[in-house]
Amino acid sequence: MMLDNEPAGENSNVPAPFLEPPVASSKRSKYRNLDWEGNRKRLHQLYPLDSKSLTETMQIMKNEYGFDASLKLGDGRSTCRVPWLIRWSKRVTQGRRVERRQNSLAHTPAGMVVATPGSSLDNQSPTVATSPQNVEDAGSPDVIVLRSNPLPGKKVLPLSWNDQNRQDLAATLEMAQSDYEAGELDQAESAFIEAYEGYEHLLSSTHDETVKVAYRIATFYTHFCDSRMGHCGVAWTKIKSTKWHREEAEEVKAPQRSIWLSGYVWARTTPGICEDVNMNANSSRIDYGLSVARVHVATGEPAVETFLKTIEHLCTRDPRNLAIQGLRARGELLKLYLKQDASDTIIGHGEAFSTASAVFSTFWDQFSWNRKNLKSRDILEAAMELASCALKGGFDNNAKWMFRRIENKATSVLGSDDERTIWTLISIGIVYQNAKWWYDAKPWFEQACAAADAKYGTEDGITESLELALEKRHFSYISDEGRPFKLSLELWFHNLSEQIAPGVIFFRHGMASL
Repeated sequence: MMLDNEPAGENSNVPAPFLEPPVASSKRSKYRNLDWEGNRKRLHQLYPLDSKSLTETMQIMKNEYGFDASLKLGDGRSTCRVPWLIRWSKRVTQGRRVERRQNSLAHTPAGMVVATPGSSLDNQSPTVATSPQNVEDAGSPDVIVLRSNPLPGKKVLPLSWNDQNRQDLAATLEMAQSDYEAGELDQAESAFIEAYEGYEHLLSSTHDETVKVAYRIATFYTHFCDSRMGHCGVAWTKIKSTKWHREEAEEVKAPQRSIWLSGYVWARTTPGICEDVNMNANSSRIDYGLSVARVHVATGEPAVETFLKTIEHLCTRDPRNLAIQGLRARGELLKLYLKQDASDTIIGHGEAFSTASAVFSTFWDQFSWNRKNLKSRDILEAAMELASCALKGGFDNNAKWMFRRIENKATSVLGSDDERTIWTLISIGIVYQNAKWWYDAKPWFEQACAAADAKYGTEDGITESLELALEKRHFSYISDEGRPFKLSLELWFHNLSEQIAPGVIFFRHGMASL
């Protein structure tokens, strides 16, 4: 037996080719034994110093000095085996960079003297740099002396307002809260407003303490002025405007405050809006009443329930012209029940959810459809909002029936491959995605994907988003590139997390071109 480290003998079974040393290829034989070190100075003179290219350098070395090396070998020698060449290239690159910077510096025109304020790192005082002996005489009309304006100092906030400091304002706020709990509404109102204006003056309108006081004022009016709530929306507008649009705050500050405060007085002194709607049951009055009621619904105020039922009853008298308002009234009523705590409330108002499909049919069948009519967009949105509330309330069959009727109407009126129909399907899918399971949302996204593929092709942003949603089992919009209108994605994602029917809110943007 022969060990692995023993040489193979004559009787070895190892094939002969493995016993012979490998033969070098003849392709590289002519490039062997090249004297790189002996030709180093010549290569250095031609390639870096004379700025010859590598091809020119190797050609000159071959023709004049008989140094025949391939371009590949020359490139390898110049970049890998010659450190001095690499260091030289870095120095040249840095020198060119410094030269470009120097050439880009702007020089002061002749006849002008510019004095700039010194920095904290300067050893010389700024007053010395601008002293008469260091600055040329500016009396001549040919010499213009430019001096930078002094930087404004930090704005010092006042320590008191109307002889009240922050502790006094905190005491005023506590007094307002005590009057609020005791039912002294007039005194509480005055104290709340006084505290707000004081905090706004001392801390600015965007300070957290000022915003907190504004929210407490809005809460106060929500509970004790339950029939007129337009002022609360104005207060919210003021808060958002001063928080997110600070550059415009000063321009709109005074008119906003006057509207806000006048809204408080108007809400406290005028008759209830319910009586106003009863006496003038037209679309504009009802729309205004719904906008006011919507603020109450957001806070879960029980007093708005009767008002919404009254609006719905008034709309049933003229379902053809008030179909949109009737659907919105029932939708807001269901939102109110969902806003109020726990499932016991929904069970207690199960009739309102179970009869939602009947209310849907009452107004849906009476509406006069027109492809070019803006009201067609509004009723689709109102119907989807109603169906979304029914779905979240647990009445899946009723919601599915309403969604199917919405989809059929959009297909018949707008067309199966119309962009507005596609966004209708996407919106319904988003509602199911957020309220139920992906299994329930998938058919709507599949139908929308097929329509989008036929309408726009596979490279469109909508089609890509839908295909990715079917793959990842979750829809999120990728891009609005190529759309005839621009979608506000920030607003959509905000509404997606805040609203009960996010698909409906997104659908409003998709219908913008109707």
